[in-house]
Amino acid sequence: MNAYLFISIGLIGGLAISGFVGAYFYRRLDTKWSKLLAIHDLSNAHIILEALRSDRTVHAIRASELLLDAGIVGLGRRLRSISPEHRNADDVYWLRLAKEYRAKYPRATGSPDIDLGIAEAFALAD
Repeated sequence: MNAYLFISIGLIGGLAISGFVGAYFYRRLDTKWSKLLAIHDLSNAHIILEALRSDRTVHAIRASELLLDAGIVGLGRRLRSISPEHRNADDVYWLRLAKEYRAKYPRATGSPDIDLGIAEAFALAD
């Protein structure tokens, strides 16, 4: 009887400790990831705004087009991992907007892999 009690206490204690440790490291990872995303967004905005304010609109457009390509491919990759019935309308809405933009302003990246990723993402928008 005492052995079962000690084993149970040990299991419960181990689970509690592992839960606290897991939560601690998850928070640290989430904080670092959030910080990296914020730095990424800030640096991209800075590059584009600096180019626009210094009348280098071609540079600003090129940087924005690259961001759009990355967003299209990234969202397409994430949506392919979600079954169609679990996707919401907002997910596909942004791909449709990008697809309409690309129809008005066609652009080839020069990279077959990126162009394929964009085509596959746009197929999800239909």
